[in-house]
Amino acid sequence: MGKKVIVVNFVAKHSYIFVKRMIEGLSHNNCYIFAIVSKNMKGLEEWKELDNIEFYEVDGYTDTITFGIKLIKFYFTDTKMIRKRVRELKAVSMYIPICTYWSWFINQILLDLPLIYAMHDPIAHGSRISLIRLFNYFLGKKAKTIIILSETFREYVKKVYKKLDNQIITIPSGHESLEETINKVELIHYDNSKVNFLFHGRIDKYKGLHILAEAYEKLHNKYDDVTLTIAGSGDFKEYQVAFDRLQDCRIINRWLTDEEIKGLFNDKSVITVLPYISATQSGVINVAMPNGSPIIATRCGGIVEQICDKETGYLIKPNSVTALYEKMEYVVNHREELDKIRQNAYKRMKNLSWDKLARKLEKVL
Repeated sequence: MGKKVIVVNFVAKHSYIFVKRMIEGLSHNNCYIFAIVSKNMKGLEEWKELDNIEFYEVDGYTDTITFGIKLIKFYFTDTKMIRKRVRELKAVSMYIPICTYWSWFINQILLDLPLIYAMHDPIAHGSRISLIRLFNYFLGKKAKTIIILSETFREYVKKVYKKLDNQIITIPSGHESLEETINKVELIHYDNSKVNFLFHGRIDKYKGLHILAEAYEKLHNKYDDVTLTIAGSGDFKEYQVAFDRLQDCRIINRWLTDEEIKGLFNDKSVITVLPYISATQSGVINVAMPNGSPIIATRCGGIVEQICDKETGYLIKPNSVTALYEKMEYVVNHREELDKIRQNAYKRMKNLSWDKLARKLEKVL
């Protein structure tokens, strides 16, 4: 075959664009991929268009009710075939691009393979213990190499997971440009005479949506040429009352396809707002920046490595309605400087091509 064979452990309900891009990059860089995926994964057909990838489809996680049954079925029907094929291919390592509910179990049947684990959240959000949080910890302890997305967490990972410096590799997420998407979907038609603020991402407590609602309400009371869009899956009930009273505000509360996500940024009047209370990093930044959307984000976690304040975006103090309101108002009143912000951000993102990042990853696989 002549290529390095890598097992990709990614049994998930949804396809993540950054996972697909990295796998594609590896396939361009001397790797043959044996991908263990869920036959139920949305977007699987698009994955099958990629070269140098062989798929093994399992009946993966769809809900908590059937989780145990499907896991038992997996051990009885899939384990032997997966092990047999991995031996035939002479795979050299296993790569987990993000922790899912199945990551630990897939890893357990292939323990002889060195594990390279991309740890997106070295410090878990909130204090609640969950399966994902436990799996993240155990996979980190087991991993030969941990991939982190920003240097901010290197010392923490060294201490908690007992790793040496050379066992931790920093590989940021790559850029996603509208230019690469033919079939983007226009979910929203923006009025480009206004400043259209956008929050995109999974709805979660650490994302600061209450702060955003309060800051935007204050802003709209003073300016009538602003709008707000909230787009992402997750439980929105906690925020419904606060957002129901807002004017010129649209809520799209569901999982969005890659094409729909790109369509959110399809206008130069869009300003991305990330009012996180805490964070490790944000994949939204890597979609917004190359698509010409300036960003207002909080100074927390690895976001300070993703955005250079007043050069590639705007950084503010976290958990502050006043700080967010003042920066949103600043953008409304200083639209003339946004083109320079866009140009700087675009240049930074062009250096983060997936092929270049995949070459760095391939060296440790």
